[in-house]
Amino acid sequence: MKKFFTFMIILKVSFLYLYAEVVDIKKMPLYKDEIIVKYKDNLENDTLDKLGEKYKKKFATKEEAVYFIEKKYGLLIKKNYLKNIPFVCYKIPNINLMESLIKEISGEEIVEYAEPNYLRYALYTPLSKPDDPYYQSGNLWGFNRIKADYALNNMVFDVSKNKKIIVAVIDTGIGCGNNCFHEDLQGRTVNGINMLNLAEAPYDDGIDLGHGTFVAGIIAANINNTAGVAGVTLCNLTYTANVLVMPVKVLNSEGEGNDDIVYSGIVWAADNGAHVLNLSFGGKEDSITLRNAINYAYSKGCVIVAAAGNSDTYTFYPAAYSNVISVGASGILDKKVNFSNTGKIDVCAPGENIYSTDNKLSCYKYSLSSGTSFAAPFVSGLAALLLLLNENLTQQQVRNLIEQTCDDIEEPGFDNKTGWGRINVYRALQRDLSKVSGIKTYNWPNPFSPEKDLNTNIEIILNEIIDIIIEIYDAGGDLVWKREIKKNELNYGHNTILWNGKNMSGKRVNNGIYFYVIKSSKVIGKNKIAVLY
Repeated sequence: MKKFFTFMIILKVSFLYLYAEVVDIKKMPLYKDEIIVKYKDNLENDTLDKLGEKYKKKFATKEEAVYFIEKKYGLLIKKNYLKNIPFVCYKIPNINLMESLIKEISGEEIVEYAEPNYLRYALYTPLSKPDDPYYQSGNLWGFNRIKADYALNNMVFDVSKNKKIIVAVIDTGIGCGNNCFHEDLQGRTVNGINMLNLAEAPYDDGIDLGHGTFVAGIIAANINNTAGVAGVTLCNLTYTANVLVMPVKVLNSEGEGNDDIVYSGIVWAADNGAHVLNLSFGGKEDSITLRNAINYAYSKGCVIVAAAGNSDTYTFYPAAYSNVISVGASGILDKKVNFSNTGKIDVCAPGENIYSTDNKLSCYKYSLSSGTSFAAPFVSGLAALLLLLNENLTQQQVRNLIEQTCDDIEEPGFDNKTGWGRINVYRALQRDLSKVSGIKTYNWPNPFSPEKDLNTNIEIILNEIIDIIIEIYDAGGDLVWKREIKKNELNYGHNTILWNGKNMSGKRVNNGIYFYVIKSSKVIGKNKIAVLY
């Protein structure tokens, strides 16, 4: 992917910093020649009969019907890597037929859904020549900016506690191979999996990338070991209380991965002890497959953190999902970095000129890089620290603590550039809620398609728990939907209310602009929703 990268040097605040121009994945392929098909479970005989009537054939079993569909459309099965994958991934005969094939296959009686096997991309901006001395200036500025140094100096958790929290780094893998993990990650990992090849270990083969190794170092590099960098989780091999990383390889050496593999990796991590998932990748398109993986991991209790994206546009998926903490990148001047996406941003963290572990040449290297890919692991590490401090915290409580203890940057209060602000590790671990912002609201996705998205998520952040009423009006001012919510149904901090695009009679509303109002004894929040089928 080197051919996509250009570089420029700029002088800022009396230091020399190197920026890499962002790889804009808006210009990258959405998919290749693969589709995902989910067949209906427990097919009834009448469904097989309908398919048979359509093609004047008789199908005795689901397997016969599936085989017929595969042959009819020239579908070649791609190898499945896990037994519990609920869909089939196929190669199609011609990528130019993608839209028509998806439409036709989706219309078959036995098919629940069909969609492209979307590509997800590592959200990074690599920098060259990691050994150049100019790269050493201010190399741990992010660690200090989020007050991790304060937390370390005050040792805010009991290092003798017998507890391990696992962060799954779902990425390009970790380490250099041949049982060689980076010197700063020795003893910092648990067993993982290589979803691209189950017979191989999940090593990071991204010679030009080292993306997963870089992410892992931000989270878990050993502290006080006289080597390299310090991970945000403030842990060391001598402690019995530790945060460890789980390498789950779903991206190839170019930083690309398809939804079928990503699904497998997320589900495997959730089933194998991960408490936090770090997803430093994304793509423009929503998909049922990716959404199902996220929802499964969330149902298993995982805190899910994802990079927002580097194209200065709306947030990518999976960060855009409401049950994912979406992380934008803040810079050295404590502002949104120009490349960082906007839209559904929950918090931000340092993502500019970040220094971490690197496996490009050996297991003893370090380098600088930028991107929301490297902002997300700061937040994943903080989530893990909160769980290490108190394993009984719920996902929502972890999220609330992270959001409500941020340092407000950019526009006052919540905004769609930096969300609640830049994280503050020390305040979060101290549970210092003294600077909680006022009541805010936003909704996502917006525009919203009731057919494609099923629901729009109205996000309400409360600094006090009160009874509220949500009313949605059309452009003419007529009330179309209303819901009363008692305070015992609400959380201090972040709350999500779903609207399925239907009016009070249960009918879908038309295309157009709608307005919602949140009331208690007075109007406390309002926003607009664009409905677009």
